[in-house]
Amino acid sequence: MELSNKASFMEMIDSDDALFHYTKRSTALEMVLSKNIFKLFRLLNTNDPREYKDRLRSVSGWNWTDETEALIKRVHKYFDALLRNYSYFSSFSENKYNDNKLYSHGYIKPRMWAQHGEDHYGVCLVFSKQNFIDAIHDSIDQNNFCVFHDAISYKISGQYSRSQSLSIDGDSFNSSKPFQIAFEHIKKHNKELFFQKDTDYRDEDEYRVVVCQSNENSVESQSIEIQATNCIKGIILGDRFPKVYKPTVEQLCEKLEIEYKKLHFEKRNYMLLNGL
Repeated sequence: MELSNKASFMEMIDSDDALFHYTKRSTALEMVLSKNIFKLFRLLNTNDPREYKDRLRSVSGWNWTDETEALIKRVHKYFDALLRNYSYFSSFSENKYNDNKLYSHGYIKPRMWAQHGEDHYGVCLVFSKQNFIDAIHDSIDQNNFCVFHDAISYKISGQYSRSQSLSIDGDSFNSSKPFQIAFEHIKKHNKELFFQKDTDYRDEDEYRVVVCQSNENSVESQSIEIQATNCIKGIILGDRFPKVYKPTVEQLCEKLEIEYKKLHFEKRNYMLLNGL
């Protein structure tokens, strides 16, 4: 669904194209909106041990040569490096629907406001999902990186150990280089490796975008920068957002031709106000 920026902001935040990114006030105002810089960071920087620690894995196959053991170690090294150091991501919340009826807004997540939205002093950036994916493709060298994106599925921790994503096909060792073996395995099992989290996170309703290195000769970086202001359809200010920043917010919104709303909590309900 293609929506214009300002006229249809309320329609946008109710749509299935909307993605909601909670962040600090300084990040939103000084980096994303002012400088058109939105960063994807390495999976190594998450606070989920399933993602920042090495993954357990096995190798299965037949008719291996004497060199197979050394090759396995190299593949394992690339596998962990690709997942933790050479995969860059950003997370969003999304709207939830039941029988095509909206029942949960992605911007009304009290725990997300507390953890990522600076204790309700911060900002929720509203992105167009399709425009953001397009912007990533425009920002990266597609000969060196591969893009994955999907909603997170939530599973009980013990179910991870049964996943085939942590078992590499040893028969492929005879025909491919170690880096390529590791990357192709990650590409094949990207759903299990990038888009599964413990059920304790399920209320986040997370949608994730991952950029994974696909070329062995690419240079490692701490982050990947995306020019994303054209993907932002509006902003939502937290319940505690300081009024002193009203001129800055209005100036940036006018410059970018987007709208802003103020989230307000009163009488056990959240509502959107038209201004600070």
